[in-house]
Amino acid sequence: ERGVALAGFRRWCQKCLGSCVAVWDHEEAVAARKKQEAKGWASDKKMMFSPFSRTLQALGWPEATNKEMRSLVLTSLDLIGCGVVERRDLEWLDKWRAP
Repeated sequence: ERGVALAGFRRWCQKCLGSCVAVWDHEEAVAARKKQEAKGWASDKKMMFSPFSRTLQALGWPEATNKEMRSLVLTSLDLIGCGVVERRDLEWLDKWRAP
């Protein structure tokens, strides 16, 4: 299930934005990171799941409102299990090859 979810997310990123890491660099994500910093989040190198999810919804990811699919993708990207996504997670997904 996780592999299918990640593969679908990766396809959408590549089709709509050119790459997965382009999500991180998009102005919507930049604005979301600045907003979380203003609320006391100490890092611009990590995004909590909520702002990242809102970014994906703003960018038009079709599964952004599907709680189960969104959770599968986000928890799969969160390699350390802390409820955050980093740029390197998206870089990894760009290089990943689905089984």
